[in-house]
Amino acid sequence: PEAYGELDKMYPNFDGSVEKNTVPYADFEIALKQGAITSSVIYNVFDEAILPKCPIATEAKTKLYALGSYAAMMSGSGSSVFGLFKTEDTAKSAADSLIASGFKAFYAKSV
Repeated sequence: PEAYGELDKMYPNFDGSVEKNTVPYADFEIALKQGAITSSVIYNVFDEAILPKCPIATEAKTKLYALGSYAAMMSGSGSSVFGLFKTEDTAKSAADSLIASGFKAFYAKSV
């Protein structure tokens, strides 16, 4: 409720849509494999509403970029933060570093 309340404050009469850049590819999977999915083309409106009030999520996102992520953001209303990496090894290394820093972290690869 707090996350949605923040959106109500930021966007009066919010209907769930925000005009942003879109992925210039018909196939999201191809764009992902090409490394074309960046923070400039994907967007989560909750980032603006929640990150200023959630230092741990902000720290996780900052660490993901420092560890080599080319895009990072919250999923949904802040249940988790994820990063996209060009290689599986970089993703594994980032997960290990986050775990060593006290975060719960996992990595996955697209197939």
